[in-house]
Amino acid sequence: MELADALEDNYSRIGTDLKTKPSDNIETNIYAQRWRYIKATGNWVASGNIEGISKLHFVQNAWGESDRKKVAVHVFAHTVTL
Repeated sequence: MELADALEDNYSRIGTDLKTKPSDNIETNIYAQRWRYIKATGNWVASGNIEGISKLHFVQNAWGESDRKKVAVHVFAHTVTL
């Protein structure tokens, strides 16, 4: 899957860039429909969010962004900065 590959490809790089080690296991929830994302997260305005250092959520087709991989990696970087 293209999104899983993007996250795996950037796992070490983001950890190195931020001088930390990401969580070993990160639960990733991808929502095909925005309303399911909103129902699960309660987040109406963003296209992705995190729950701590090892759980992330994002909408497969984000508002204003055509590159889904970019959104996934961006949300992942938030887990690492925690």
